Amino acid sequence: MEINNQRQHQQAYIVQTTKLKKKPLLMQNKNDDTNQVVFLTDALPCVQALKNDKLPQLQQALYNIKSLTTVIQWIPSHCGVWGNEQADKLAKYGAEQQQEENPVCFTEMKTIIKSLFNTPQQQFSYHQLTRSEQTTIFRLRTGHNRLNQHLHKVMKVVPSPICPCGEAEQDTAHLLQSCKIHQALRDKIWHSETQFKEKQYGPVDALQKTTRFVEETGIQV
Repeated sequence: MEINNQRQHQQAYIVQTTKLKKKPLLMQNKNDDTNQVVFLTDALPCVQALKNDKLPQLQQALYNIKSLTTVIQWIPSHCGVWGNEQADKLAKYGAEQQQEENPVCFTEMKTIIKSLFNTPQQQFSYHQLTRSEQTTIFRLRTGHNRLNQHLHKVMKVVPSPICPCGEAEQDTAHLLQSCKIHQALRDKIWHSETQFKEKQYGPVDALQKTTRFVEETGIQV
């Protein structure tokens, strides 16, 4: 049963990445003057894989539309987005239907078995968070957020990427690790020096400290 569940997840991942790869192709033949595009997806593993350079075909597809300002934005499922909820219902309906028995190749089976014995702790921690906390952590991890660096370089809606402290660009690392404006709050939440990686990928209590810090700064990421 566990193998079957893992195989279903693997197949779902393949379907999701394939669908996402097709989106940039639609923009290559556009007939209007669009110069910015946002692709919305609830397939978090796909977005994370793209961030970690594990989807070269999708990266190439995005490169082919480099003349556009492009953002891939994760949207959580089951959050009231009507179209997303309808798609989720159809996906569940399809999963409940009779499935074809297709043989599993050695490579696929190897991947499934490996995933059974090597489940990342960071994924477990992430899914223990509330939806709001997950959104904060995801935005910090991917850099697709409302900090000045992203708003200036990608969205082009603020005049400068520099943090209000004036010392560096305002990105995730600067906010969590070194911005002097929030040093007192940083010392209050983390009583000792804490690595950047732990603040983003540590156990659930570490991630909750990070979301608490961001919330208390008053910054909307």
